[in-house]
Amino acid sequence: MGIVLTLAIAIGAGVLAKLFSLRAKRSAGVMREPTILPYRFLMICCLGVIVIMLVHLLNLAGFHTGS
Repeated sequence: MGIVLTLAIAIGAGVLAKLFSLRAKRSAGVMREPTILPYRFLMICCLGVIVIMLVHLLNLAGFHTGS
């Protein structure tokens, strides 16, 4: 996987994390329906993808992050 694709995935995951953060922050009103998707969990998953992509970028740059 190249640098461009890695950056695109990381940026896409960041945008999704921001979207999920905004959706999770909305307060549940009296007449609103319950949330169907677990937005906080999805936000944390996107942040995990960002961390993995950053480690992958470091590996592409020549740094050794594993054993």
